[in-house]
Order: sequence, then C-alpha cells, then structure tokens
Amino acid sequence: MLSIHKTINFFTLKILFLSIAILGNFPKIAQAETYQILGQFDGKNGSFPASSVITDSKGNLYGTTTYGPKRFGTVFKLTPQGVIQTLFHFSRDTGTEPISGLIWGKDGNLYGTTRYRGKRPDGKIGSGTVYKMTPNGQFSLLHVFDYRHGQLPGPGLLLANDGNFYGVTSLDHGTIYRVNYKGDFTVLYKFSGHGKLNGSHPSSPLIQAKDGFLYGTTAGGGKYNHNQGTIFKISLDGSFSTIWDFNDKKLKGGRMPTGSLVEGSDGNLYGTTREGGNYGYGTIFKITPNGNLTTLVHFNGQNGRYPETALIEGNKGIFYGVTLFGGNSNQCSNGCGTLFKVTSDGALTTLVNFNGKNGIFPKGNLTKDSKGNIYGTTVNGGSNSTCPESEGKGCGLVFKLSP
Repeated sequence: MLSIHKTINFFTLKILFLSIAILGNFPKIAQAETYQILGQFDGKNGSFPASSVITDSKGNLYGTTTYGPKRFGTVFKLTPQGVIQTLFHFSRDTGTEPISGLIWGKDGNLYGTTRYRGKRPDGKIGSGTVYKMTPNGQFSLLHVFDYRHGQLPGPGLLLANDGNFYGVTSLDHGTIYRVNYKGDFTVLYKFSGHGKLNGSHPSSPLIQAKDGFLYGTTAGGGKYNHNQGTIFKISLDGSFSTIWDFNDKKLKGGRMPTGSLVEGSDGNLYGTTREGGNYGYGTIFKITPNGNLTTLVHFNGQNGRYPETALIEGNKGIFYGVTLFGGNSNQCSNGCGTLFKVTSDGALTTLVNFNGKNGIFPKGNLTKDSKGNIYGTTVNGGSNSTCPESEGKGCGLVFKLSP
C-alpha cells in the first residue's frame, strides 16, 4: 500500500564563494551555488537514507532508506512538491538493509540490492538479494544469494552495454556477478582474500568505461598489505587484472578505496580512498586506464575526513563529492561531514559544512540530472530531532545543489 507523508519544511542555504581570475587587473568570475533540502524523514516515512537517489522525467526522485517503521528499510519516491511517498517496506523475506542506490532498467523498472537476508526458493534464509520494482511499488525478487555464491551484495548494480546487470558481494573476500532481467545468475569472478594480488572486499558499485571494461575497487587486499586495497578492471567475459595496488605506508597515496570510480571527460578515472594520505583522513586520486595514479587531495579534517563514496563530474570538468565526517561544525565530535567540489588538478572548495539542521553524515553517492543539479542524502540530520532511533540527530534528508 502507498503511504504518503509530507515533509516538514524547506530549508535553503546559499553557498557564496568568489573565484577570481585576473585578466589585466580585472576580477572576472563570481559564482553562487544553492543548497536546498528537498525532503526530510521522520521515521514514519523511513529513516537513515545511506544511498543515492535517481530522477525520472517528471522530476521525481527515487531512493531507499536503511530503516523504517517496519524496521528493515523502504523504497521511497520524493515528488517535486516535497512529498515523500513510501513505495515499499522491506521484510526478512524480501531482504533487509537496502543500502545501495536504485538504477533504471531499460524496461522502465527500478533495480537494486539488499545487504542481508531474503527468502531463497528452498525456503532457507539468504545472504542478500537483487530485486526489481515498478515505479508504483510492485516488487519482485530477481535473485537471492545462497552464501556459496556471494554474501553482502550491499553495493548497487551497474547496467552494462550488453544489457545485463553487474554487481559485487563484499563478504568472504568477495565476488563479481552478473544477473539478467530474468534472474539468471552467474559468478563472473571470485576474489581470493587478504594479502592476495587481486584484492578483497569490493565495497562499491562497478562502472563501465568507454573502453568497455568494468572498473572497480577493493577495500582490502593487494600485494602490499591486507588493508590497503586495489583498483581493478574486468572484461564482460571475466578476464581480470589489477591496475593499481595501494601502498599508503610508502607512497602516502591513501588506502581503503570504498567508493566507486568515475570516468572523467578527460578519459581518466577519478576516485577516493577512505583513509590514508598525509593526514590519515583519505584522499582524492586520478588514474589512467593503464594504471598511472596521481594523488590530487589529502583530506586534513577541516576540509573533510573519510570520503567513502564516489565523485561525480558536473559542468566544465568539475567534480563533486562528500566526506562522511570532518568540516568545521562542532555539532559532531569529528565534524558532521562536507560537500565539496574539486578540479581535475586537485583544487578543492568546501561548499557545505553539514551541521545538523542541514544534514549529518552524507554517505550515499551523489547523482546529477540533465540540468546539472546535484542530488544526495544524509544519514542523519534535519529539523526533526524527535525522530525515533536517532538519539535526537534526525532521521536524515534528501538535498539538492544547484549550479
């Protein structure tokens, strides 16, 4: 059944900053970006959104929350008028903790994964699910994991150019899998574990680059240390190679890349590491498809700490991203997180310091619409301090950054 809950209010924050380019003696560039809260969760309509949102042609946003009134998470739709509609409540049988974002299939349906559970065809408890849902909330399971072929498919799906979905599982070293619209499932590759050359624990969705290969990261493994991580590529037929092994102890280039990569318009791949670098709080890097890596940013706490998610390219080669902690707010012991932009050569500007009312802990990937607007979520925060389960920190929100 569809339940509709109005959001509490609109909150708009103007982020003003000045970028000056000198031609002769004249300042040339002044730019403003607008941060706006589109919807806030109150527990009844879901809580703790930890993933990205996607748009449709009518301006609606779709996403998931990891918790809700029935405990196991929801799928929601946020209208342009700021109304949150709960489309689906997860259960033990359908899967729990939908921490991945949704994607559109070519059939016009929504596809996603849950991190845990699901009821297998033999009636036993599964280890996560892949599901499909119509935009009006009709739900069906495509695949339930059975422990032998992968566990914790928390990272979301990629729809590749061959018409199949690809994803990863994170537990027991991890796998790369393929599933089609009918639910036919194949394990494409198995990671071998800590200290192994091919990495372990892939924790983010795959991307497909212009060369046709799938690219991804592992949060652990690699040839230097079990908790350093790797960058890899794999063909659609399963031919696998590691293109970078992180070695933060020696190179200070970061470790534990938990976010996806993004292919820039310049042909390079861009990404983040959750930890490491000069200050230990993570890095931003770019890497060529043949494996030449350059560290662009070392997070220092004040400009953010622990970037767990992917970057997204906006207009004019500018990338946007978030850090889970850090920034200048004293409302959280280690900062409440930041929203930033960064150039391809590493010039970083903090656009938003999250502080509670405007959100806390941005954990999901950012997404972009056709007009260049950026959308994201925060796990906590908002004006609803009475939200259940949140200890006064709010149930989270959906935001928009307009260029």
